[in-house]
Amino acid sequence: ARFSVFGVSENGEEIPWDELDDTNHPEHPEWATWDTTEDIWNKWGILDERLKTLAGSDNGKIYIMDRDNDDYTAAITGVSSADPCVVTVASHGFAAGDYVTISGVVGIVDDDGNNLINNFDPTSPSDTFTPWLVTSVTSTTITLNRDTSNTTAWTSGGLISKPIEFRAKTVPFNPYRDQGRKVYVNHVEFLVDTNGGALTVDFYADDEIAPFKQGIIALTDNTDKRRQWLTVSVNNEADFFTMRMRQLSPALNLKITSIRIHAEEGGYTSA
Repeated sequence: ARFSVFGVSENGEEIPWDELDDTNHPEHPEWATWDTTEDIWNKWGILDERLKTLAGSDNGKIYIMDRDNDDYTAAITGVSSADPCVVTVASHGFAAGDYVTISGVVGIVDDDGNNLINNFDPTSPSDTFTPWLVTSVTSTTITLNRDTSNTTAWTSGGLISKPIEFRAKTVPFNPYRDQGRKVYVNHVEFLVDTNGGALTVDFYADDEIAPFKQGIIALTDNTDKRRQWLTVSVNNEADFFTMRMRQLSPALNLKITSIRIHAEEGGYTSA
């Protein structure tokens, strides 16, 4: 999400977004007009008696962003054996279009004994998982693009959460452009934490919209070291290159410490 506002809230009230007006709260007539409110903004929050950082997105959603509280997790109180599958929770912050992981559900088992709703094992975190897509929501239900119609009934338990998504794109790269030269990139090395899972890299040449190399997986294989250099081959020449790095993981935080681009001057540019 693209955040539009940040702030810190303490001793806040639990007030839904659509009730921040003078009709639902006549004690605050100034809430009728947002740009003239004199109320103290840091009194609006999600939980009482807690210091937290807030961020607002373009579509009006407010997120808690402190490390000790997860806005994208909810305890499951029921799972339907139906197509599509409907997950019931007490309350949640998910929206249609979100991708989610589910763990700890007892029940929802097919005839072969396979659980058809759990797609993440927190005791063995991995990048290799298939997230479920949220197709619609209500205040207490989350509908998924998952068929659980031929399964046993939900018995107990379960946690639904949103995976950690990482995306970053570099600025255009060509150290020889002021010399009228293209750049030839042989390979790129990324220094990442070994417990950070897989890094996916896309490479773009010049102003092209589509990458000429896409979905290259750089996966650490040495758990004896805290950090490891991962090598991605490029072997291409262009006026300039950009790289997009991304990761979608249920539990692993990717940390890139350094990037080394192995390059040399190429032919003359067309400009």
